[in-house]
Amino acid sequence: MSTPSLMGPSLRTVKRILVVHARGGMGDVLLSTPVLEALQKRYKVPLDVLVRSGSAAMVERNPVVSEVMVAEEGDLDHTKTWSRWLNALKKREYSLAVVLWSKFPEASLVYRAGIRHRVGQDSRLMYSWMYTRRVRVRSEHGDTKSHWVECLMDYARAVNAELSDPMPRLFLDDAIRAQAAEILRGAGVDGPYSVLHVGRGTPLEGRMPTAPFARIGDAMASALGMPVVLTGGSAEIAIVESVASGMRERSVPLAGRLTVAQLGGVLEKAAVAVANDSGPMHMAAALDAPTVGLFAMEKDLPDRWGPRGKRAQLVRPASFRCSEECLKETCPQMVCYEDLAPEVVVEAARKAMEM
Repeated sequence: MSTPSLMGPSLRTVKRILVVHARGGMGDVLLSTPVLEALQKRYKVPLDVLVRSGSAAMVERNPVVSEVMVAEEGDLDHTKTWSRWLNALKKREYSLAVVLWSKFPEASLVYRAGIRHRVGQDSRLMYSWMYTRRVRVRSEHGDTKSHWVECLMDYARAVNAELSDPMPRLFLDDAIRAQAAEILRGAGVDGPYSVLHVGRGTPLEGRMPTAPFARIGDAMASALGMPVVLTGGSAEIAIVESVASGMRERSVPLAGRLTVAQLGGVLEKAAVAVANDSGPMHMAAALDAPTVGLFAMEKDLPDRWGPRGKRAQLVRPASFRCSEECLKETCPQMVCYEDLAPEVVVEAARKAMEM
């Protein structure tokens, strides 16, 4: 299923492109990079991206992006800061805007900025009329199988931009790689290592069981013969430290010690990265690192959100004990993680490393 192919704006009329993705997290923005590539391939003009500060690292070194414009949290939802962005966009004279995560402020922003061609979401009474080309979002119409990359590519297809094999890509530079290597050396990691990422992009304190990850970490260290680097954000330090203290084998907790870009440097050189459904899971896959995505909860939708990479594997429990209403945002205990078999995770890690 895809958006019907229509001729987009002519190559002569598009002089500069704006892509707006200021609502999603790191993974959402990273999965949109094939859209940027497709638009650049078709129009070959300067392409700017407007994102939130927490997601900027996903695109700031991307060679198809001319400029990354960073909106702070809430900028587009407050009249004063929204007006500043409107004035800034008017001065740039964009001829095509593609809004990948749409709410009223984004729709009105590109409309009021006078951008001639505007691509955005359909089915929204309040603001879809502001778009000149409207995209039917598959996930809102019963599709649970299409990967989110394909859903996002429908926005590019709306203006006849396409890729034969759309794959997310994350770009680093040598300075970031050197910083990541220095942090690893400072933590005593001089040789091969694996990565285990416990977080999953939603508040987890008091909800995420850490014993299952300690068992997975021990199984990885024992079977692969290398230390396990435990990663997480500053809000996940306690969780990561609990996993580390529960492991018998050697682990290296780095939660809260890495910038997003430095985390990319650590993931890129990992022998294998095992991660929950999260932005770092997508980062590892986009960096072509062997990647294992853990999808423990029944409503995790691995077909839509699985790691999109050439060396990626998925692991799910053999069965699910939760109710249909149990979602990662609201589940009080996340007991499904107790059912992840460490030996299955190790087997998937080996397969990813052999791909």
